[in-house]
Amino acid sequence: MNNRIRRVADVIGKFKFSGFHYLMLEQLNKFRLLKGVVGIKFPGVKHRLYLRPGTSDFKLFRNIFISGEYDINLPFIPETIIDGGGNIGMAAIIFANRYPHAKIITIEPEDSNFELLQKNVSAYKNIIPLKGGIWRSSSYLKIINPNSGKWAFRIEETSAPDENSIKGFSIDDIIKQQEWRNADLVKLDIEGSEKEVFEHNPGTWLNSAKGLIIELHDWLKPNCSDAVCGAVKRYNFRRSERGENVIFVRES
Repeated sequence: MNNRIRRVADVIGKFKFSGFHYLMLEQLNKFRLLKGVVGIKFPGVKHRLYLRPGTSDFKLFRNIFISGEYDINLPFIPETIIDGGGNIGMAAIIFANRYPHAKIITIEPEDSNFELLQKNVSAYKNIIPLKGGIWRSSSYLKIINPNSGKWAFRIEETSAPDENSIKGFSIDDIIKQQEWRNADLVKLDIEGSEKEVFEHNPGTWLNSAKGLIIELHDWLKPNCSDAVCGAVKRYNFRRSERGENVIFVRES
């Protein structure tokens, strides 16, 4: 039976995406009838996207591709993008298809997510995957909730790095590493670490950013909003919201 279901899923996945095909896959996933990795072709996206049944991948796909979480009309065309909290690459893929000439760094700390992220973005020459976490400074990090869902990993700094440590990068680190002048667009969905990022001298990169897309996590780490808004208010940004994201766009 499982082999038959798998063959059905493969056939569905080969079709050009439609609501009906996705709903079939979603229902198969809901009842835990899918195995392995499932490929989906979505209109307007150049390459097939791969999801893991039984994980948060399907819900994240729905949020981003069906509900349009990142369907944000920016008044500028970003040339450089940092995607913090890359998960399996969905936001980076949205950006790569919308801004094909942009250079994109997508950074993800967790091993299994990063492995699938690499697979998903491998066909995009303008996306560079980076294993690690966004933090306030160059450091070593650890995941403090390794048994959490695939989209909810949290990190903290460790003073004693070991074989399981994760490299931590500041936004300035990434800009310098890539030899960019600045990051035009910074997207952060980093499960509370935005507090550390915005409390630690963000002006070095924030004063030249054109836009920010940030999911705030005060319920995970108190005062995240205060840290972000307190830093951003020093600069000429206009605030708006879409779904769970807060958007800041620099006023001209």
